Amino acid sequence: MGSHSRRYRTRRQDDEERQPESKKQQQELELTAQEEEELARRVEEKARVANAMASEEVQLQIQERLKAERAKLEDKVSRQLEMEKKMLLERKRREQEERRRQQEEMERILEENRRKVEEAQRKAELAAAQQVAAAGQQLFVQRRKQGLILVDD
Repeated sequence: MGSHSRRYRTRRQDDEERQPESKKQQQELELTAQEEEELARRVEEKARVANAMASEEVQLQIQERLKAERAKLEDKVSRQLEMEKKMLLERKRREQEERRRQQEEMERILEENRRKVEEAQRKAELAAAQQVAAAGQQLFVQRRKQGLILVDD
């Protein structure tokens, strides 16, 4: 009998080995219970929110807020469009003013050129008349010397 030595476990050893498993199971059960409570609380909260959202009073409040926000947005867009319109009109006014100034400048240049041409023509006519007169004077003097013209003095 002596060569086979068996080792027998005591009840205390078995209890000690089982105890960590029990603690672990207990902790898991507690976590599961906490998770279930949290889930139940969330579901209840969602149900309260859904009921509140479905109420006519809340729907009216939502509609009023939407209406107010739409009005604000429309006002903002309207002001922005008005500002853009003013900017476009101002740009058009400046462009028209610039075209008017260019037209006036062009007319002034044309008038000055016309005046210079008239002045040049007048001077040319005067110079031509003076040449004709001088030529006529020379012809007169020449013919008088030739005795073709008699002058009473």
